Amino acid sequence: MTEVELIANELAGHLHDEVMPRLALSLFRADRVLAGAAGPTDPVAELRALRSELAQSLERLRCLAAALKQVQKAAQLKAALKASAALGLGEAGPTPTLSFDLSQTAALPPDVTELICRVVREGVANAVRHGRAQTIRVELKREPGRVRLKLSD
Repeated sequence: MTEVELIANELAGHLHDEVMPRLALSLFRADRVLAGAAGPTDPVAELRALRSELAQSLERLRCLAAALKQVQKAAQLKAALKASAALGLGEAGPTPTLSFDLSQTAALPPDVTELICRVVREGVANAVRHGRAQTIRVELKREPGRVRLKLSD
């Protein structure tokens, strides 16, 4: 299973186990208030509590959506790096084997992603052209305050 699939499964679990039960409870409470069956409680107090539950559910959904967006951007970065490396191989001579270590990547700003892709494309092309590389390894790691890109053959 890919990293994206693992994260998607985790997010689906959060939706199923946390958000959906809260929304179901909120719906039940709203139905009770509408039917006047809230019992001896004040309908306004019941609506305030319901509003609070809904606000919490909405905030949790926002957090989950933001996490999913980050994972999606990281997956796009990985795909872009692999495509850039393939472009750097060109069509001349024997094709070296490419391997990637992108496990510690996270979403990066678009301008940084574009720059890294250019460096990968040029680095792979140079390894093929000037180093007659048989195997080229591309590693990208995000560290506090910086990104480390390593190309080796």
